[in-house]
Amino acid sequence: MKPSYKRENIRILRKYLGLTQKEFAYRFLRDKNGVRTLSYSRLSEIERKGGDQLNEVVLAVAEVLPIEVIAFCMPPEKFLEKITFCLSDDKYIENFQKKKMRKGKSSKTLNHAILYLAEEILEDHLKKGGKIISDRRLAEKLNTGRSAVREALAVLGAFGLIESSSGQGIYLCNKEMDFLYLSLAWSLLFNGDRTRDIIEVRNLIEIESVRLVSANLTNQSLGKLRKTFENIRYAYQCQDYQMFLDSDRDFHLCIAECSGNPVIFHIRQTISSLMCYMGYEEMITAEWIEKIYKEHQKIYECILDENADDASAAMKEHLENCQSRVRH
Repeated sequence: MKPSYKRENIRILRKYLGLTQKEFAYRFLRDKNGVRTLSYSRLSEIERKGGDQLNEVVLAVAEVLPIEVIAFCMPPEKFLEKITFCLSDDKYIENFQKKKMRKGKSSKTLNHAILYLAEEILEDHLKKGGKIISDRRLAEKLNTGRSAVREALAVLGAFGLIESSSGQGIYLCNKEMDFLYLSLAWSLLFNGDRTRDIIEVRNLIEIESVRLVSANLTNQSLGKLRKTFENIRYAYQCQDYQMFLDSDRDFHLCIAECSGNPVIFHIRQTISSLMCYMGYEEMITAEWIEKIYKEHQKIYECILDENADDASAAMKEHLENCQSRVRH
C-alpha cells in the first residue's frame, strides 16, 4: 500500500464508472448547495500530477461510495478488484446517497484523520507506539475545528487504535491493530441499525473460535484461558458485577486469540469495541450472574476436554441465552 497510488486510483475509478471528468466532478465534488468544490481543469491536473487537493477528492468519493479511504492507497490492480466487488450492485448510488445524508462533520473528520494517520504509517513517519501530533496541529492539518478532531480521536481511542497518556499526549497503539478493521467498524456503525448483523457475525466467530481452540489446545493457550477463567471465578465469588462483566469480555477475547487465527481475533476485538461504543451491554443481576458463570464454566471444561463439538454447542447455548440479558 502506498499513498502515491491515490492519484492513479482516482482515474481508475472514474474510468470504471464511465464518467467524464466533468461528470465525475458533478457527481462527487459539490457542496451541499450544489456548488462545485473543484474545477474540471484542477481535477484533470490532480489525475495527472496529484497535489494538495488529492485527499479532498478521495474523501468526497468515500462519502458517497462504499469504498474505504484507505483502499485508495492499494496498488492499482488490487484497487480495481476492490471497486469491481464493492460496486457490483446497481443500487449502490441510491443506498450510499442515503448513507451520505446520515453522515455528519464528525464522520468526515474521522475519515480524514484515518487517512492522515494511515499515510503517516505507510510512509514510515509513524510507528506503533509513536506519538501523534497534538489535536491543535491535527485540526490545522485537517482544516477543521479542534472539537471535531477530539471527537474523531475519541472514536479512534474507543476502537483501540490510539491511546492517550495524561499530560504526555496521544500515541498510536502498540497492539497489533489494523486501520482496515476500523473501516469495517465504522461502516457498520453508520449504516443504520446493524445490531442484529453485528451479533450474528460475533456469534459465528465465537462458535468457530471455541471449536478451533478445543481442537488445537496448546499449553500456552491453556495458560491464558485458565487465567481469564480464574478471573471470572473470582469476580463471581466476590459478586463484583463490573469485574465480572470485564472478565467475561476478556474470556471471549481470549478464546478468539487462542484460536490461532489473528484475523478472527482482530475482527472479534473490533466487534467488542464497536458494541461497547454502541452501548450494547449484558445485564447482570444476582440471578443471572450464577447462570452466566455456569455457562462459562461449561465452555471452559469442554475446552479442557478438547471436545470441539461439545464446546461449540456450549458456546451456542450461551450466546442464545445472552440475547435475553441484553440492554442497548
